[in-house]
Amino acid sequence: MSQVSPQVRAAHSPLSKLLVGWNASEQKVRFPVTFAVERETSSVWSLRMVPAGIAQLAPALTLNAADRLVLLSGGGVGAVYAPRVRRGVPVVPSTLLPRLVAPVELIHVARGRAGSIRAEDIPTCLLSDPEAALPESWGSRFALSIQDGCHGIIYSRERALLRSCLRAYLRSYQRSVLGEHGQLPPLPDALLDPLLEPHSPDTYVEVLFQPSDRYWTLELRLLQAGSEVPLDESLRWVCEGEGGTWRSGWSW
Repeated sequence: MSQVSPQVRAAHSPLSKLLVGWNASEQKVRFPVTFAVERETSSVWSLRMVPAGIAQLAPALTLNAADRLVLLSGGGVGAVYAPRVRRGVPVVPSTLLPRLVAPVELIHVARGRAGSIRAEDIPTCLLSDPEAALPESWGSRFALSIQDGCHGIIYSRERALLRSCLRAYLRSYQRSVLGEHGQLPPLPDALLDPLLEPHSPDTYVEVLFQPSDRYWTLELRLLQAGSEVPLDESLRWVCEGEGGTWRSGWSW
């Protein structure tokens, strides 16, 4: 079983209890990067991420310009747009998503379905009723909740959408380590799909990205809440670095 050195562990420890996404005042010190996939109901899945932000996830959601978003709470929308209130519910264009700010809870509404919005269909809290978070009459593809600027969750019935969000999440982490320069190797579906298998509610995956001069590694460790001992063999991806190709293990 792969062990992580105290030095590497320290390099991924939080600066404080206040979690503010990727932006640490000291760039060499980072929050633990973790995610989990859970099966919430027979048809609804969730991707939970820490730290998560709207800007990193918005491009992965591939919204149609005619789609709408129902704002359950937050979003800072008053500063960027006066929402249309439909039957007592704040509704904004999907194009506003990248400009919203956490904390926020919202539900996607498909093109042409805004007329189906009813206040009585809206859950009081996304976390309390995942099935209600995706009203079928709205054609909802996802619901998003990001709290305290860091803890995020996406609900969806679409595996491909969760895969896109996970890809964006991992790439955003890599970019935060490397900076704006350098080409990131693509993350193929074949590597991401096994990560979409559901975990039990008390487990999560910790991600450690370590670039070096000769190669880069991305290690994924399945952990149980309250423990730093991996539940099984760590999964390690390796690539040649910038312009390379991610592979599972050290084979080239």
